[in-house]
Amino acid sequence: MTKLFTRRALLAVTSAALTVPALGQILPRDAATPLEVRRPEGEFAKRLHGLTMPTGKGWRAVMDKERLVQVFVPDRWKQVADPDGDSILKFVPPGQEKRAEAVFMVILTRPRDTDPLDVDEEFGSSYAEALAQQEEFKKLKFEVTDSGFVLARGMRFALAGGKMSPPRRKPIRQQQLIYIAEDRIVTLQFSAAEAEYEKYVADVARMFASYMTIGSRKEAP
Repeated sequence: MTKLFTRRALLAVTSAALTVPALGQILPRDAATPLEVRRPEGEFAKRLHGLTMPTGKGWRAVMDKERLVQVFVPDRWKQVADPDGDSILKFVPPGQEKRAEAVFMVILTRPRDTDPLDVDEEFGSSYAEALAQQEEFKKLKFEVTDSGFVLARGMRFALAGGKMSPPRRKPIRQQQLIYIAEDRIVTLQFSAAEAEYEKYVADVARMFASYMTIGSRKEAP
């Protein structure tokens, strides 16, 4: 696993200004099933463990019907357009529509021949450290803060979190959750200026816990 997901992991905090309304809501029967994080390393990994989908007051579901993707986000977060076309869903906290210091994105790509077929426990637990060994991340002084193999309602994810110091930019904190299926690679990604990170991390963990591929076939852990 040399350059797997490199570009997705390096997506920077950007801004946009087009608000888009929410589209419907689907709740699975196992919405109350808590996430399990195996081999958790870091505060965010431990925060994810035991979380359930955040439904009810203060949260709304946003769906991309064409790509069969749904996430829950806090009511006050704004959905914005992505002029670079990297994400299919993109959100910023209130008041950050024009100049975002924190961004949550759902990125959808198709698997390549060199990509793994799914996420297993070995991949999920080693993904963050593998990123840190790549030259692109060494240049950014990437420091791993979180890792783990995440099980969520029959889906399997790899968690990678860390600190980065891009040249001539503020230090960045990032959390990333990777899901792999036969037809898709989904990356849930939160990036924030380090000074903004703690304001939103609790909500972001619950946003991560809300991901659904509508109508997907579940797999055993």
